[in-house]
Amino acid sequence: MENFITEKQKIIDVIEDNLMAFDLSEIESLTGVPLSLYQRFFSYMYGISIPAYIRKRKLTLSASKLLLGEWSVMTASLECGYEDSSSFSRAFKKLFQVAPSEITIKKFEEFQVKKIDLTNLSNQNTKANLVSVDYPVIHEQYLLGISTKRYPAKVGSSLWEVFRSDSVFEKFSAMESNLNNKNDDYIAVAYMSDFSDSDSLGQEYMIGRLYDKIPPDLGDLEIKKLDCMQLVHSKIKGRTIDDIIAGAYAITCDIANKNGYNIDYQSFFWLEYYSDEQFGEMYAQHEELILDFYMPCKKIKERSGGIK
Repeated sequence: MENFITEKQKIIDVIEDNLMAFDLSEIESLTGVPLSLYQRFFSYMYGISIPAYIRKRKLTLSASKLLLGEWSVMTASLECGYEDSSSFSRAFKKLFQVAPSEITIKKFEEFQVKKIDLTNLSNQNTKANLVSVDYPVIHEQYLLGISTKRYPAKVGSSLWEVFRSDSVFEKFSAMESNLNNKNDDYIAVAYMSDFSDSDSLGQEYMIGRLYDKIPPDLGDLEIKKLDCMQLVHSKIKGRTIDDIIAGAYAITCDIANKNGYNIDYQSFFWLEYYSDEQFGEMYAQHEELILDFYMPCKKIKERSGGIK
């Protein structure tokens, strides 16, 4: 993952070089990825949102300046962008467990948030690993199921509970003859798109099954049309669903780029396939669990002539 890590480290370096005045709107021009989507995968990869990372890095820098006697509390609050020293002090105490005037080297070393260094991560064992990758061109298909549009209060595991209910399964059983036979080894797929923030599973989060054509008697099932397009399909293994999902985006983007493909962010969505075993024990720990992921991609066009 050296290429992927190098590219992502550059983004971290840009943030750090202009930490006190960094504008989140710069992310999209730096990465070519919509801000909301990049924030979501930043959280997946690093376990912290971009705003939280910047805020805590600012507080860490201010703590070092206070320890060195280079800043007063008032100066630190202004440099970190707080309207007054009281707001700064509350945020500082939340991170370091003491007031700014009481910071010690011990407290600083215990609670500081260090700069993300991906060069160290590249040599560590990851919790998720690539099994295989291919680049299928899918034909037009229809995803039928339930989504957060109908169940806005149901997100993630709670929406899966609705999907697992007998009434939903009965609807799919009645339409089984029209199911895409090439995908009959899965129980359900999860579809995510329109990522609005770093914590969102997507404004559109849908669980269902794929069909070649729209079956009759849909009842209250929702429909999502998937156009003919090229996808990157990766199989990722790990011990838990969370471990796999946390690493899947970085692993898939990295191998796709090495194979001459870019992720298509203009039509971006995230698709996960769940087998019978995974469906039954989604959040259990396994010796080895494998999940299938799909994202839209485009072949990188080579320039003719010149140096390649």
